[in-house]
Amino acid sequence: FEQRTLFRSMYFGEYPLSFAACMNDPDSFRILVSYRANINAQDTNGNTVLHMCVIHENMEMLRLTIELGAKLKMKNRQNLTPLTLAAKLAKSRMFTELLEHETFTHWEYGNISEVFHPLAGIDTINQENGDIDETSALSQAVYGKQTAHLKLLDGLLEELLDAKWQAFARKEVIRSLSFFAIYYLFFFTAFMQRPFSKVTELETNGSINGFGKHVEDASGYDESRERCHLLHYNDLPIIQGWLRLGCE
Repeated sequence: FEQRTLFRSMYFGEYPLSFAACMNDPDSFRILVSYRANINAQDTNGNTVLHMCVIHENMEMLRLTIELGAKLKMKNRQNLTPLTLAAKLAKSRMFTELLEHETFTHWEYGNISEVFHPLAGIDTINQENGDIDETSALSQAVYGKQTAHLKLLDGLLEELLDAKWQAFARKEVIRSLSFFAIYYLFFFTAFMQRPFSKVTELETNGSINGFGKHVEDASGYDESRERCHLLHYNDLPIIQGWLRLGCE
């Protein structure tokens, strides 16, 4: 299915429960749940009621669905949970709400509390196999094409990015830049030590001009000569020749 048209137009899910959520009808929603409607049922696209609430950006029904026991980690056919779907669609309000529901409080004392954020589905590293998770919330926010994705980088994602930068990304950038600087220094030195006076036209006695074209009436060019004068390092001053050889 086409990604750009997946959630457009008249897409309300394929179950009465999903339709009630999309229509913002909490009374019908509660009645359907009381009659054992599956709140975690997935449609053809793999979307649950929570996915539909994210798509239609219905905060009230999202909270009601979670209150009635919807699973937060159900994935659709694009391997997206409601949280990562909110990140993909750049719906910051829904993303923040779902993020709060996925946290758990370690301890609380008065107005002070310590809250843990599980990084599964948020960090770019898959916790099960260590592979890069391209569907993670952080990946969706960083590589998203909409300007609205920038709003997702506040709070937890910003702290996560800063932690990854401090832990290893900064060292990798510095190392890469250092290797490039050394490579470029050797390249520039080797290039500057070339015998610029030995141009093609001079080396071929005019048989080939400066534009690389063969001159028919040219004489004195020895076909048996080696073609590349750059191979003769000894023709240069010894320091210049060996310096170019070492850099190359």
